[in-house]
Amino acid sequence: MNSKLTTLPGILFTCRTLVTLILNIDFILNVPNYVCFPNLKTLHLIWVQFFNDDSVKRLFSSCICLEDMIIEQCELDNISNFNISNHSLKRLTIVYPECYSDFTNYWIEIDAPMLVYFNYANSQAAGYSLKNLHSLATADIDLLLTDNSSTYKVASTFFFRGICNVQSLNFSLTSMELLSSCEPVPDFPNMVQLNIFDDYPLSFIQWEGKGLETLLGVTPELEKLTFCQEVFNENYLPEKVPSCFLFKLKEIEISKFEAEKDCMVKAKYFLANAGVLEKLTIHTRYEREKEKQTILEELLASPRKSKQCCIIIV
Repeated sequence: MNSKLTTLPGILFTCRTLVTLILNIDFILNVPNYVCFPNLKTLHLIWVQFFNDDSVKRLFSSCICLEDMIIEQCELDNISNFNISNHSLKRLTIVYPECYSDFTNYWIEIDAPMLVYFNYANSQAAGYSLKNLHSLATADIDLLLTDNSSTYKVASTFFFRGICNVQSLNFSLTSMELLSSCEPVPDFPNMVQLNIFDDYPLSFIQWEGKGLETLLGVTPELEKLTFCQEVFNENYLPEKVPSCFLFKLKEIEISKFEAEKDCMVKAKYFLANAGVLEKLTIHTRYEREKEKQTILEELLASPRKSKQCCIIIV
């Protein structure tokens, strides 16, 4: 620890004209007691190690005009409570390498009433307190559980409850798996767009095809759904049709589609139950038009609740 630089020139912490601060260096950031960045709007920290909890709090609270903040691969070995409290912050990114570990000892607190974009890609923390995220429009969430204990499932519940006002959500498979284990599963009353992405191989997370049906049941205003067909097991199709299917869902986009029974069952379920569906787009694994035409003809011949639905095979 002593071999690293533990401070920056004192004059930097009182620079009133600084608008953008980017620190990309492996060192220990020890923020002095007096710090003031009255005009700082962008803060980007990479590989920085924070000195202690108070240092973190002083830095973030001193940026009274901050709008963009990126915390990338920073070390939190000295931190027990990572507190981001800022009432001007609009865009927040916290990202770590794939399967980054040892983050589970720390709590994360975020209080940002002006936040409109949140990108979080990291292992599960020990606990979360996400407050006043009422303005959240878009979130990119890739949450990976490294401990199956009930403590971390409780933490997941608080995390998802904190972002429940989001309107557009890009969601990893691992995040969806965690959400489905929450008790209770929080509602997402404002969500209109949902994209499920599969960055991790399904074998890596032992995916069983559960979760999406749970999420559809708590998103009554959902209008657009995008997902890989593998994330939705035909054995877990909702018995009770979600209300968003009946009244709101206008567009569905499915990728990695094949002309197999399980894929067709899922597509036909959507067509049969989506009452206001306008467009179903299917991205296949095929290059030849013959296979695509076969899929199209079978779907066109199946029952459709929405007569205005257009089916596109790509």
